[in-house]
Amino acid sequence: MKFKNKIWTVALMLICSVAATAGPPSTDFSYKLRVTSATPGTEIEFEGAYMFNGTDPAIHYVKQKTPFEVAADGSLAIGMFRSIAGTGKVKVEIDSFVGDKEGPAASASNDGVVFGDNLAGCGSPFIHAFKLSAMKE
Repeated sequence: MKFKNKIWTVALMLICSVAATAGPPSTDFSYKLRVTSATPGTEIEFEGAYMFNGTDPAIHYVKQKTPFEVAADGSLAIGMFRSIAGTGKVKVEIDSFVGDKEGPAASASNDGVVFGDNLAGCGSPFIHAFKLSAMKE
């Protein structure tokens, strides 16, 4: 297994373990997640995994071309996406809502993006972009 694939697998396992320790779900919170190309008007291929702990608390794996959008409920959001080599940079945007009021939003672009919201019960989102070329084979 190549080093990048090992890192990707470890990262997904970390997402799963953090998600498994999440508190009880709440349908008062909801999210809208979008994955697009960082270059407007172009498509890229990407893959990733995400989870919301609401009515559908499963970990979802996605491998497709942009754009991708999903809305879900829950009090926790976590995920990671990366562009597939040579297709361009991925842009991930997450919007949060409490009831019908807009909450914090975040976005980032690069070869890969990891995000989470309400992981420590404080409702403070994080999003981090990273370059895959920094990882050695």
